[in-house]
Amino acid sequence: MITVNMHEAKTRLSELVKAVEERNEIVVLCRDGR
Repeated sequence: MITVNMHEAKTRLSELVKAVEERNEIVVLCRDGR
């Protein structure tokens, strides 16, 4: 499972989508570290 904050998710969106598609990774988006 990958946990990223909103800013990082915007910066790495393509990479995160690729991880979900290719490796069935779970991505959790957080705001203010929650």
